[in-house]
Amino acid sequence: MLSDVDNANLFARCLIDEGLEVCKLRDENAEANKVMVKWHHEEGSASACNRLASVGIFINVVSLPGDKSSQESGLLFELNELTRLGINPNEIRMLAEATAGALLGRCKLEFVAQVVAKIASRLSGIT
Repeated sequence: MLSDVDNANLFARCLIDEGLEVCKLRDENAEANKVMVKWHHEEGSASACNRLASVGIFINVVSLPGDKSSQESGLLFELNELTRLGINPNEIRMLAEATAGALLGRCKLEFVAQVVAKIASRLSGIT
């Protein structure tokens, strides 16, 4: 099983490969398990956050340097709980691909919800 930091690094690399702009938080302490995506799309980060929540991916919207208070453009992903539950590298890749697909409109949300449910089912032991 990979560490929080290893999972965050893998998730960040996969999101970049999928075409998202990532600024990985490199703090050696508590922030090392977090990945931030810069989201400068018309719809705004709150809408993107809500779209991901509708398929079971829960993230935070945060301000990036240069953001105005009403226009937060960071999407913050925390991977510590997924690591604790035992997510594997293949599932990290699947989650990153589904996340990018949902954000960039390349995947139907129903498909993304199925991917999330499959991963969650294995992690929770509930089928």
